[in-house]
Amino acid sequence: IRDSITAEIAIQAALTGHLVFSTLHTNDAASGITRLMEMGVEPFLVTSSIEALVAQRLVRVICPRCKEEDRETPPELRQEISISLGMDDPKKLKIFKGRGCEHCNNTGFYGRTAIYEILVLDETIKTAILEKTRVDHIRQLALKNGMRTLRHDGWLKVASGMTTPSEVLNVTTEEDLLKTEQEGVITSQILSNQQADEHMLQQRYRIIPKNILLAENEYDSRVYQRIQIKVPVKYKLLYGEEEDPLMLTVKGVEHSTVTKDLSAGGLMLIAGHGVSIGSILEIKIQLEEKTKYVDCLAKVCRIDENSLTNLYNIVAYFLDISSADRVRINNFVRAQLKDRKEA
Repeated sequence: IRDSITAEIAIQAALTGHLVFSTLHTNDAASGITRLMEMGVEPFLVTSSIEALVAQRLVRVICPRCKEEDRETPPELRQEISISLGMDDPKKLKIFKGRGCEHCNNTGFYGRTAIYEILVLDETIKTAILEKTRVDHIRQLALKNGMRTLRHDGWLKVASGMTTPSEVLNVTTEEDLLKTEQEGVITSQILSNQQADEHMLQQRYRIIPKNILLAENEYDSRVYQRIQIKVPVKYKLLYGEEEDPLMLTVKGVEHSTVTKDLSAGGLMLIAGHGVSIGSILEIKIQLEEKTKYVDCLAKVCRIDENSLTNLYNIVAYFLDISSADRVRINNFVRAQLKDRKEA
């Protein structure tokens, strides 16, 4: 659902008794409600037709053949996970990683699984929607009713040895945590069990500083080393909000350019036309001559315009990329950095 016409069709179909499944582009489940109302759907139609909203993200699964305990997890991160899961002692938490083997192509991961955030509309949430309450309040109501956030579901999979903390941090954002007046954050799962006011909660639990959290996408998270380098790249626009047609690269047309910097999490490329934030690009990266391209999908997270050259720096992080190709890029970047250091 991308526009008011499609939204109206889906709502009318649901009101007439059909079971309707559709998708929206939002950061979390609660934002789906406000997204529909921004398209012009009346609040009473939202409450009458929607049963639930599901946010989902993919994380890589640790390879079962080279799985081992990770004893190098930062204590602050271990503390956040243990608080979210209601554990008294962070030392009891076992975190695993993949060492890398032939079975997983030395990536440490084999396969993927999903983490979920499911918001079911009950009477309290429907009342809040009719009153046109802010999305933050709707989200808090859902948390009090037991909704499990994306990050909390991810921590459960970390504790079960299914995935790693970095995978969860790469696909969940700071928005999964509630900011406090002290510029700290506390896990949303604690808030769902809130039995006292915010002051009492801050006294009972240690507030985790914001600076231990990774950024909201892999490009800015610095999980992977980054290098300023020009590498040939081809891209074409698959999806973008058409708010300003003059700024959009024509969909389906392939453009050739070079990167400005590169990492295994994302890249910055130079373009003659801008694209909207959130656009999806199909990208082909040629790391070295006479080698096959790295084919992947990337999501645009920032646009910088150079007024002197009339060119744009498009910053994007990888969405759909194979583990082998991510390792290829990471090894390429490390080799380039090593050569520069030796030079």
